[in-house]
Amino acid sequence: MKNKTLWKQVGAAAIAAAMVMSTVPATPVQAAGGKTLAVSSQKQLNQALKTVKGKNAVITVKAGKNVKITIPKGTYKVTIRVVGKQAAVINNGTVKEIVVNSKGTVAIKNNGTIKKVTVQNAKRVSFSGNCKKAVPVVVNAEDVSMILAAPAKITAKKDVNIVLKKGAEKSSITCTKNAQAQVDNQTKKAISVKIADGTTLKVESGESCTITPKGKKEDTSGEDKTDEKDKMDGKDQKTDDTSDGNASSGSSSSGNSSGGTTVETPSKLTEADLLKQGYQLKWQDNFDGVFLNRADWNVELHEKGWVNSEWQEYVDSDKNIQVKDGKLLIKPVETVNADGTRSYTSGRINTQGKHDFKYGYFECRAKVPTGKGYLPAFWMMPTDENLYGQWPKCGEIDIMEVMGQETNKAYGTIHYGEPHDQSQGTCTVDAKNNFADQYHTYACDWEPGKITWYIDGVKFHEESDWFSAKSGQGEVAYPAPFDQPFYMILNLAVGGSWVGYPDDSTTYADQQFAVDYVKVYQKDSYDENVEKPVKNVILREPDTTGNYINNGDFSIAENLSDDKNWKFLTTLDGDGKAEIKNHEMVISTVNMGTADYSIQLVQPDVPLQKGGTYKVTFDAYADEARTMIADISGPDHNYTRYWKDTKVELGTQKTTYTYAFQMTGSDDANGRLEFNLGNAASTAAVHLSNVRIEKTGYEEIKEDTTKKVLADGNYVYNGSFQEGKNRLGYWDITKPENATTEVTGLEDGRR
Repeated sequence: MKNKTLWKQVGAAAIAAAMVMSTVPATPVQAAGGKTLAVSSQKQLNQALKTVKGKNAVITVKAGKNVKITIPKGTYKVTIRVVGKQAAVINNGTVKEIVVNSKGTVAIKNNGTIKKVTVQNAKRVSFSGNCKKAVPVVVNAEDVSMILAAPAKITAKKDVNIVLKKGAEKSSITCTKNAQAQVDNQTKKAISVKIADGTTLKVESGESCTITPKGKKEDTSGEDKTDEKDKMDGKDQKTDDTSDGNASSGSSSSGNSSGGTTVETPSKLTEADLLKQGYQLKWQDNFDGVFLNRADWNVELHEKGWVNSEWQEYVDSDKNIQVKDGKLLIKPVETVNADGTRSYTSGRINTQGKHDFKYGYFECRAKVPTGKGYLPAFWMMPTDENLYGQWPKCGEIDIMEVMGQETNKAYGTIHYGEPHDQSQGTCTVDAKNNFADQYHTYACDWEPGKITWYIDGVKFHEESDWFSAKSGQGEVAYPAPFDQPFYMILNLAVGGSWVGYPDDSTTYADQQFAVDYVKVYQKDSYDENVEKPVKNVILREPDTTGNYINNGDFSIAENLSDDKNWKFLTTLDGDGKAEIKNHEMVISTVNMGTADYSIQLVQPDVPLQKGGTYKVTFDAYADEARTMIADISGPDHNYTRYWKDTKVELGTQKTTYTYAFQMTGSDDANGRLEFNLGNAASTAAVHLSNVRIEKTGYEEIKEDTTKKVLADGNYVYNGSFQEGKNRLGYWDITKPENATTEVTGLEDGRR
């Protein structure tokens, strides 16, 4: 927003109010002459319109403090007067005039034809809809604040503040004597403002100014743009690039990132604020009005279980997607069906094909629901998912995800590659500042070769190392897949394979994903001539006995909740405890949970060399016969298994178990040994001791570099000019000294 005063008056938190139609029973009252009718409900309005169809008439709608009406399709020679403290009118028909007398908020959505609109006394007005022709709107209210998202010819009889958004390009403003107009033109075209003496001035695209009655244009674009709702201090946060879940759930990983801290200056700007000084605001939605702006957003429709085994169906319903009090509200709805089963609906919206961006700073301010099984998200997907291949090859940027059962922890993630890989960071806040009770800002800065995540202006994750490849073909030139246009998504999932599922403690009617605004900033230009960082993996040495496991004999009773050496984890309904005593790790299970990793003991930072051969040994027994799963994973690489999941049959007598494997992946300094005890047939306690990982040898893994027919049947390598340096991998160029060769960019549409 380019003007603080204007923003405070128009305010995202003020433009819309809850509008519930009164259901006071009454019969339409016909005045003498049959031309004036008074109604108090939508049903009565429909009846009145049928009664007067083809006749000149005036219909007055009074329905208490809050009035919401819809004028159905049809042609009516009527003037409709709406009286109420808050008023919302949807017009789908053709009417002579709409007159609104309100002391509060007025929202008019015109999808039909209106010859004239008159607004009296209102403080805030929003005018939207899919009409193409400018509608004359007479505003007779003192210091009224307006937001236009549809074409209108405004006649201001008193001082007015107007924000013009996309859709209002054909608008114009006329000020009568002594009326002043404060104008913020966010459209892509100039807007004309005519004053009382006939002088016409232009307000250019992106310009914010005040037009005085004397024809003076005062620039207001330099005024303070900071709204109170943006003033989040980012305090009491813990940032962490190593989260505590398991690969099977996708709940955690780590990238090469650094913890974030607040950068303080004399003006107390955060690190993200400093960053944005080189940016320009390109698009925003403050969710003003009472309807979702369909010119900006698509509503997605998906069946239950479409992805991630989620419970909800995504629908287009006012019950699930609302704009109210300056907020977007995505609500879960639980329905008890006739057969006693329960079904769930929710909302998912995106900007695909309407607002797509390549690079930028993407931010929303939101408050999440609380309850087991909820997963709200603010994220991005490529506009053309086929450019580099379907997910995950196409790439995905998750700016924010928060689990409803753990609302003090947020996740930021990218997905990419084939095989699937990811990088994830987390941000944890204290209980009083959690993401469900307080609004927070969530953002990512996406630049060529680097993506950085922020919460309340504090950096908590950064990544530059990724790739895109198709099986049987080469790797696409960096920084693919994050070098193409993406669009934004807001949704609320109910249940899923990662977050888990609702239980009896989960409530629905009182929960919502509330979004205050979405903003996109971009720089004037970006340098895409970037190179993939060279990863220098340093593998630590084992201890003097050759063991890569720290405290493998459990001689130290260490803290099992920190990130040093051994760590005990529970998730997805798992409940238990672990303790070191008598040189044993004893793991007790109260509730086995719904996944093998619901009860889990791990040790990360196990160094593994490509080609290395390793031996894993440990002693183990259980209080009664049972099984567990052991493996070694790569948490920095989507928990790919270096040593496959191995079922271990445990008896009641201590037994030594020995396994061997070869590291076939790239060198990894952060392999993770895992013992998974969840979702088993028994909850019997397990005893572990003498855990060792030793390197037994090395066998070079030679890559087959001979050319073969590619997976798509092509004999030409890099025929799509997407691989290698300058996208010219495999090609030898012979040319005169004064000739140049280059591969065109993605934007030309030929690749």
